Amino acid sequence: MERIVSYQRLLQQQIERIAAGTPGHGEIETVALCDREQDQYQYQVLQLGWDGDRRVFTVLVHARIKEGRIWIERDGTAEGLASLLVAGGVPADAIVLAFYPAWKRAYTDFAAVS
Repeated sequence: MERIVSYQRLLQQQIERIAAGTPGHGEIETVALCDREQDQYQYQVLQLGWDGDRRVFTVLVHARIKEGRIWIERDGTAEGLASLLVAGGVPADAIVLAFYPAWKRAYTDFAAVS
């Protein structure tokens, strides 16, 4: 359980850090969402607003803790959430790049679970 608590803390720190950045154009707000209730442990960064006359609503990052690992469902950051987590002390085999199909995960440096 201590490991999960440290993953929660680190994920929240990184999500808040990512959300603190702002796009260089348009009137776009970046919002961090962290749901730790009922063992869901969902973390998201949303970008919403307007870029000229175009509506922006994007899930920039979505990660969750599932089965004792961090599952990154979406990562639209330049630096890569997985790299930030590894730099923060999370072992690579505790991170699942869920945005790749299961067969492709075996070719990454991260967990290859399905």
